[in-house]
Amino acid sequence: MILNNFDIDLYEADVNQQAPANIKLALNKLHWQNPAGDINANFFCNISGEWAELQQLMLGIDNIDSLKLKIDAPFNVLAYYLAQIKNPNANEVTQEQLTSAFATLKTDAKKLFGKSKMFTFNKDQNEGYYSDIKYTKGDQNVTVNGHLLDKRDFFFFFFFE
Repeated sequence: MILNNFDIDLYEADVNQQAPANIKLALNKLHWQNPAGDINANFFCNISGEWAELQQLMLGIDNIDSLKLKIDAPFNVLAYYLAQIKNPNANEVTQEQLTSAFATLKTDAKKLFGKSKMFTFNKDQNEGYYSDIKYTKGDQNVTVNGHLLDKRDFFFFFFFE
């Protein structure tokens, strides 16, 4: 997916398809702030395997050498952005717009991710999207929001839930 955006065709490139590949993806720090508070996110993933496998996205948990994901996105902060987007010509966001946006986010979170183990929706009595995932190759479990999940189950839930 990423290579397609750079117009690189590894099938045509001089790359040994059986050669090992090591891909690192990182978002070291995403920080958004508005009058309602802060949104923070970090992500790191190290993937290895053969080029041919990775090109076809034939990934399994055994291709992931390490994975760290942390998201803190309170609904009140997201609601502020959503209210601004829905009312682009307004100079100020009203309490009514914030309340409506908050309710929309809360409803959508439960519909989209209510059964997901990847997110929790409350942290320190603040509703929002929260996730804290840690995995290192060789471990039998992935730490997901403070709970241990078998790595095979995690992979299934992460990609298919």
